[in-house]
Amino acid sequence: MGAPGTGKTTLACAMKEYALLHNVSSDICTEYAREFCFKYGVPRHPYAQYRIPSEQIERENLFMKGNNEYIFCDSPIWLGYVFGLVNFSHEHNEEVRDIISDLYGKFVIKQMNRYYRVFHIKNDKPHDDGCRIMEINRKIADVIDGFAISHKHMLPIVTIDIDIMDTEGRKKFVWDNLRDGDKKKD
Repeated sequence: MGAPGTGKTTLACAMKEYALLHNVSSDICTEYAREFCFKYGVPRHPYAQYRIPSEQIERENLFMKGNNEYIFCDSPIWLGYVFGLVNFSHEHNEEVRDIISDLYGKFVIKQMNRYYRVFHIKNDKPHDDGCRIMEINRKIADVIDGFAISHKHMLPIVTIDIDIMDTEGRKKFVWDNLRDGDKKKD
């Protein structure tokens, strides 16, 4: 998990490459939010923040029916909730508060156990992902950092402090962390 432009997809691709090198079947479940933004633009209504995680759940459920040993996701379900906090926190409308609250219940608390391990990409300078204004990406990064800290007791979160776009650093991180995961299974 990370803000837009921090390297979530790049990291997922590196993990799939690692799995391929070790003859482990895997696939990448890509981020529905990116498709939504390219098709409709940045969400303007709180309901969109409800729709995005719903679609992500359906996408992940479809992948889980397959035969792959690992599925790498570049967008955990609760990012819709985090984006909703950033996009609609200025609104004091009761309906909006209820929608954001529902997002937390359905897409954060109820979905925590879906993931074996969560990698939190902490990056003060997200790259331009072409979906959102960079100022909003930085706000999202701050909220995600806070989310990771406040939910660390509920999730197996590994925080990444390296630049994921740095090829050598990324390779070392992936090999060290996935190899550690393999050892824990033995």
